[in-house]
Amino acid sequence: NAGDDSEILVYGFDPDGTDGIDEDLGETDLPPKPPANIFDTRLELGIQSSLIDLRPPYSSGPVVFKLALQAGDGGLPFTVTWDPAVFPPDGTMRLQDNVGGLILDLNMRSLATFDIVSANLNPLHLIYDPTVPNLYNPPTVNNGIEDTELVAGGENFVLDLNVAPSVFVDPDGNPLTYTAASSDDIVAT
Repeated sequence: NAGDDSEILVYGFDPDGTDGIDEDLGETDLPPKPPANIFDTRLELGIQSSLIDLRPPYSSGPVVFKLALQAGDGGLPFTVTWDPAVFPPDGTMRLQDNVGGLILDLNMRSLATFDIVSANLNPLHLIYDPTVPNLYNPPTVNNGIEDTELVAGGENFVLDLNVAPSVFVDPDGNPLTYTAASSDDIVAT
């Protein structure tokens, strides 16, 4: 939150996971929420809540993880972060409001952070849906660009990103276009 309070929550899938509290997986039922002026965040599992929510890995439909947020005196915004690289490769992963995505509906594969600026988005829903194809396959670095030392007034430097070995690769085979800009036109253009 704006007061620098933070908490790490763990959600995902485990072969031994259930839709309730799984103590053998480190899930424990938290005490009731503190007063509204105290920071608190938790994953809600029905009438229980935990800092960890692990579910069975094979579902035939959407799996909803409910994220309850309480900013406390630190106030908003409330920054939520995640690592898209750890999501299951198939299906979609969305961050939605609690009214079916009418206010907030974010593809979590496309970003790794989001600022919550309204308390009306509580609780948030983290929705994994294995029945919907993952259509988000961003380009990745194939061969990094080596550090190159240039001398002011020296020869021009040109790097063709499409010449083998290509720097970037698109998993879907789509053609890539590039744009470059300098933060200081006196240094580089």
